Amino acid sequence: YFSDSMWTGVPGTQPPAPNKVTSPELSPRARQSPSACTAKDPVSAPSPASPKSPLPHPASLQLVHTLKAPAGPCLVDVCSVCCRGEDGALRECVVTAGEWAVSVWGPKVQGWSLLHTWTFTEHPVIGLEMLPDSPGLLCVTLGQLEIREARVLGCVSVDGPFSHTLLCAGKVQAVLGVSGCRVACCSQSESRQAVDLMRLSEEGRTEDTFSLASPGQSVRALAVVDGQKDALIGYTDSSDVLLWNMRTSHLLQRISLGLSYPGSMCLRGYSQSGVLFLLLQCVFVSTLDGEEGALFSLVATNPVTAKTSLAHSLSQPAQCPGRLVHGDVRGDAVAAVFQSGAVAVWAVGDSRVVTTLLPGPVGGWHLARWGGACSLLAGQLNGDVSLYHYSLPEP
Repeated sequence: YFSDSMWTGVPGTQPPAPNKVTSPELSPRARQSPSACTAKDPVSAPSPASPKSPLPHPASLQLVHTLKAPAGPCLVDVCSVCCRGEDGALRECVVTAGEWAVSVWGPKVQGWSLLHTWTFTEHPVIGLEMLPDSPGLLCVTLGQLEIREARVLGCVSVDGPFSHTLLCAGKVQAVLGVSGCRVACCSQSESRQAVDLMRLSEEGRTEDTFSLASPGQSVRALAVVDGQKDALIGYTDSSDVLLWNMRTSHLLQRISLGLSYPGSMCLRGYSQSGVLFLLLQCVFVSTLDGEEGALFSLVATNPVTAKTSLAHSLSQPAQCPGRLVHGDVRGDAVAAVFQSGAVAVWAVGDSRVVTTLLPGPVGGWHLARWGGACSLLAGQLNGDVSLYHYSLPEP
C-alpha cells in the first residue's frame, strides 16, 4: 500500500492504522483529510451515501477586509502571501493580478495599503501560484492561453525589498508550488516532455534544478499529495495519473482512469492508511432545471496495484446554479465559483456544502481562492477583492 516506506526507503515501515469508523464508508466529518475505508481492500469499499440532513455545524466566512478594485475592473487572479509586518511578525497580505501587473497589498499601522506593483510588458498575466511554507514568495505565470514563462516574486516584508526572478520559459504546461521552498514545472520541447523541480532560496533565487523521470506523456496538470511531502501527481491528456517521488525523482506508478471520469482535472491527492485518494474536478458538469450533478469526485486508489474505486462525489447545490467557473482546494476545503456569481464551500469528507457566498447588491463573484490556513479570497465582477476568515466549528 501507499506507506511512508515508499518515500523514506526505511524497510519494514508500516502504514498508519486506519481511522476507526463503524462502516466501510468514509467518515462523514473528516476534517484534516479524507478518512480511509475499513474494508480489507481499500479500493473495493462501496461509495458512501450522501447524508439527507443539513450539517449540524456549518462553516462560517467572516469578512476581514475588502479592497476596492485593486487591479481595476479586470481582475485576473488573486492569492495571499505572508510578509513580515512593521512589528516583525508575519502578516497575511493579498496579491492581486490584472492583465499586465501584479500588486501586493498589506496591513500597516494606518490600515491596508499598496506595498508594491510588478509590471510586465512581454506577456500578460495568466495566474498566480502560492508557494507553501515559503514566506515572502509566490509565482506568477505569463502568456496568452498557454504559459510562456513563470517568475518568482519576492516580498520579504511590507517595507521591501521586492524582487522578481525568471523561473522557467518556453512551452510550459503547468507550474506548481510544493513544500520545501520548491517549484515543479512541466514543459514541452520538440523532443520530450520534461518535469523539473527547482529549489529556491529564501530570496527567491533558483539554487538547484533537477529533472524527474520523463513521463513519456503530455502532462496538463500537477498536484500535491497531503500526507506525503515528496509525492507529486501529474494528470495527463489521456486521464492517466502519474505519481513521482520528488526526493528520488522516480516515477512510481501510472494509474489509468480510462473513460470513468471524462473531462476531469486532478486538484489534489490525499495519503491515508495506505490509500491514495484523488480529488477530481469534473469540468463540464452543470445543473439544468434544478437537477444536481457531481462536480467533484473523490477516487480511492491502490498505488501499488493501480486499482481504483469511487469513494464519493460532491454535487452542485441548488442555491448555486449555472456552470462551474473556477474551483480551488486547500487541505480538505474545496471552493467553487459558479456562473450565477455564487460561491460554494465543501469539506472533502462531507457530501454537502458547508457554507456559501451568494451574489450581493454590487454583483456576483467570479473568483475564489484559498489564501492562508484559514482564509478565503473572493473577487467580484466589479473588481473588488474580499478577504474572509474561514472557520469550521467543532461539534
